[in-house]
Amino acid sequence: MALDLDDCVEFALRLVSPDAPPKGGIDMALVYRLPPGPSQEVANFCGDLYESKTVRRFGFVKTGPGSGAEGFDVFCAELGKAGVPPSAIVLIPYLYPDGHINTYFEAHSFAVHIKTEGLEHVGVVAQPYHLMRAYLTAVSCLEKAGLAPHDLNLYPLPCPVGSWRDPVTHSQGVVKGAKRDLIRGELGRIVAYQAKGDLVDICQALKWL
Repeated sequence: MALDLDDCVEFALRLVSPDAPPKGGIDMALVYRLPPGPSQEVANFCGDLYESKTVRRFGFVKTGPGSGAEGFDVFCAELGKAGVPPSAIVLIPYLYPDGHINTYFEAHSFAVHIKTEGLEHVGVVAQPYHLMRAYLTAVSCLEKAGLAPHDLNLYPLPCPVGSWRDPVTHSQGVVKGAKRDLIRGELGRIVAYQAKGDLVDICQALKWL
């Protein structure tokens, strides 16, 4: 399955320069777990989002270290260091084996959880090189949970990149390179996971933006 270029360009631009969040703030944001370094960058961004009252609560899966990411307790500490209080942290029950972390498992666990809360405004926090797949996976899992764009508003929240030349460890803790070098691999994963049926088409995800 090939990606439609026009859809990809529109999707990428609307993710990195999204519509303004609601004045009352976003009810909860899904935060994907990442290896050390990028994880603290995301935590710092969450601190900024909390201080500015853009996001009231941050949800992420409660699971131990795995796939390059550290345990939930470490990420709680990173959020605390960034100024996010415990009252703004929501530990999402993980529906998969403890310590095996991937984007789909996280998004599915989150979608099942928030369906019970009836939230109106939900965010997706991710590093910019991960955001296309992160948002697309969130949409896919929300739809599989029976939710549609008219049920809630899903806001992309791209973490400041710092420098695209910064070296990082990424997917499953084994993909390494400068942030800019990870983009092609992320597009390849989108194509592969769409072929498996795990991800909706980008044209469908655009309906959520």
